[in-house]
Amino acid sequence: MTTNWEHRIRTTYRRQLIAAKAIIDGYARIGETITYRRLEQMIGLADRVSPAVRNALLELISLDSDAEGGGLITVVVLHGNTGTPDDGKPGTEFLTIAASVGRDISDPDALYAYERDYVFAHAQREGALSSIY
Repeated sequence: MTTNWEHRIRTTYRRQLIAAKAIIDGYARIGETITYRRLEQMIGLADRVSPAVRNALLELISLDSDAEGGGLITVVVLHGNTGTPDDGKPGTEFLTIAASVGRDISDPDALYAYERDYVFAHAQREGALSSIY
């Protein structure tokens, strides 16, 4: 069942949602990460939306990817160099999403590493298959 916020995000930010998913998929296929800031710039939302909207977009992308067997793909979207302990890690919202789908979040660093490796392997496998067909 689609919630009101999900419907609103999927319709209001449809173009950005599609673009963000394609960009994140591309980074995952080459085994690379991207910062929140860079992703926002690439999809035209930098300084134009609240963190809540950005997080909702990423949540939908992750949940869709996980439902399709690709894992929580937004694990590749990280904090930049901000001088905080979160540098180079997904945001705390990632842990909320992970918990909502049953991941063990007791050791966030282990979860990040496992999920990132899974996402990279799946994306690279899917990329190889799509280039065959």
